[in-house]
Amino acid sequence: MASIRNLFLLFLTFFTAIVVPAPPPPCNSSYTFPNNVNYAACEDLPVLESTLHWNYHPSSGAVDVAFNKANAKGSSWIAWAINPTSKGMVGSQAFVAVHKSDGSIKAYTSPITSYETMLKEGNLTFPVYSVSASYANGHVIIFASFQLPANMTLVNHAWQEGLVHGILNTVSWGILMPIGVILARYLKVFDGLGPIWFHLHRSCQSLAFLIGIAGFGTGLYMGNHYGVHHTPHRCVGITLMCLAFTQVCVAVCLRPKKDHKYRIFWNIFHYIVGYTTIVLATWNVLKGFDILDAHNIWKKTYLGIIISLAIIAVILEVIAWIWVRNKKRVRKSEEHVDIGQQRA
Repeated sequence: MASIRNLFLLFLTFFTAIVVPAPPPPCNSSYTFPNNVNYAACEDLPVLESTLHWNYHPSSGAVDVAFNKANAKGSSWIAWAINPTSKGMVGSQAFVAVHKSDGSIKAYTSPITSYETMLKEGNLTFPVYSVSASYANGHVIIFASFQLPANMTLVNHAWQEGLVHGILNTVSWGILMPIGVILARYLKVFDGLGPIWFHLHRSCQSLAFLIGIAGFGTGLYMGNHYGVHHTPHRCVGITLMCLAFTQVCVAVCLRPKKDHKYRIFWNIFHYIVGYTTIVLATWNVLKGFDILDAHNIWKKTYLGIIISLAIIAVILEVIAWIWVRNKKRVRKSEEHVDIGQQRA
């Protein structure tokens, strides 16, 4: 089951097969489940630090499953699914756990009927007796009891965790937009580049804006469907979207020519809105990491990127200042030569 909250399918799908009545395979997990529940079989899954535990009841064909995802602090949702009919994403029957803003965790079932699924709640193709989830010490566990189709002991299963909203907004607002500002501010200083700097700036900001819309949409979906609300983060996100939309409209529809008497006011507005957006975006990305209680490596990586961009900007600022100063000096020399020639 691929990244099912995002239409661009940014995540990989991991499929393997499990044989439910088989003898217990080796399992390195020493996790103790609540109420001392024991499972006869378990398997350490090869990716995403996950373990699958199960009991199979041959007489009834029922299966009790516990899907355990470790280090899940940065995950907004976890999903485990089986596909009784094939190995593809379509047709998978998913058990989903979603973090809510009040700290609780919601578990439900979701049939995957297309590649553009949004993990909506729904009934599966087989009977489900119970589904629940728990979160403790960084572990999200999905508990499920269900009935396998008749005479079926081999099923394909898949698992995934969701960070779509954070990834989209970090890349767009937090990285691409600062890069676009750097391109516009410093490349236009150098002679010979012509309008290249403008096209690069426009392309970078347009891509960031489109990805930002997708990230904004995932945030609204999480809030409306799963009750995930964090007021400061949400308000700043809405403000960013309004600023970006205003910036695009003013840049495309209301930009005066360079020699127009009102161009100076347009420039001031463009700079203020642009730099305000960058500052708020950086704050909101960091706030998002805090909300997710994500691994320090994610936050440190982003801070490293921002610091690197800031260092590059300082270096380019010095280079641009030297370049402009030398260019002015050359112009003054040429003017003195022209005046001298005229007097001669």
